[in-house]
Amino acid sequence: RFSQRFGAYLTKETFHVRDKDGTKILRLAASIETPITIHSCEDITTNGTWAADGTGATGLVKDTLYYYDGSSSLKFNLAANQTTGYIQNSTMTAVDLSDEDEVGSLWVRIYFSKASVVSSVGLIWGSDTSNYWTGTNSTAPHDQSTFKNGWNVIRFTWDTATETGTVVPSGIDYVRVTANYTGAVATDIVRVDKITASLGKIYELEYYSNYMFQSSAGVWKENA
Repeated sequence: RFSQRFGAYLTKETFHVRDKDGTKILRLAASIETPITIHSCEDITTNGTWAADGTGATGLVKDTLYYYDGSSSLKFNLAANQTTGYIQNSTMTAVDLSDEDEVGSLWVRIYFSKASVVSSVGLIWGSDTSNYWTGTNSTAPHDQSTFKNGWNVIRFTWDTATETGTVVPSGIDYVRVTANYTGAVATDIVRVDKITASLGKIYELEYYSNYMFQSSAGVWKENA
């Protein structure tokens, strides 16, 4: 669809190719399945108890001013002279992720007041503190190449995670969110909100390209 018609009607299973500052962006209108909420992160003591590690992450509180979804988020500070800070909840209500086991993705909404000091974000999820999956640390949000000040949506793919012990996917009741950082961060703030899991959908699109030739190194080229 052309831009105006696509934006006006958003007909399902249609797409629009947008040119923004020389970069082509694919816009797709499609029906999606509702993701499974692992934790809404609305309060420290709602659905289990959240706790900060007390070394790198300090001052954990409920924040009703800045949030991504719902009416609040979990806010903590990153301490100076440290490199890692995390919050975790090991007493939450168990969530069944059997269908997403090793094929789905987990998503964390996280806010940085100073993104330049954050090197990566980690996520752990499991059936207890001895049996869990460790996601590959994300060095950028899902939709951009670097972290930004404000809200970032972080994706963790289950098939690249590492399992410790034996996790029961039908009873996920333990989660930990970690911020790895460097630099002076005495007053830097992190907020965490809504942790979810979902299955993806594969789309196959045909398109025209000027790059019709491929070199022996696998690089597509315009000219032979």
